[in-house]
Amino acid sequence: MMDSLQNKPTTKSVSTLSTVYLLCLIVSIVVSWGIFSQFVMSDQASFTHFFDLAFANPVSRLLSSDILLTAPIFLFFASKELKRLSMPANRLVIYAVVTCSVGVCASLSLFLYQREVWQNKS
Repeated sequence: MMDSLQNKPTTKSVSTLSTVYLLCLIVSIVVSWGIFSQFVMSDQASFTHFFDLAFANPVSRLLSSDILLTAPIFLFFASKELKRLSMPANRLVIYAVVTCSVGVCASLSLFLYQREVWQNKS
């Protein structure tokens, strides 16, 4: 009996955790769009130039490949977790849009925030 009480998070700790996830989301949006805006405002902004730069050298290929592999893995995980927790399935579309428009870090942070809030309501 005592073990089950110790494993249940308190409202304060859940609130703190959701705040951390929300801050991660905000930082991710600011950093991602801050960096991307520099590219967009350059005189060479185009899809082809973007991908040329993303795969220009071994380090950028590593990071770009990692992101391209992580995005569908995260979306698959999120779909399973949404179902497991009986969360609205239409949120997966939101995570996909955030992944494509900001990045995996932002969509993961948003997912973790929403999951934490959902679990706190239950």
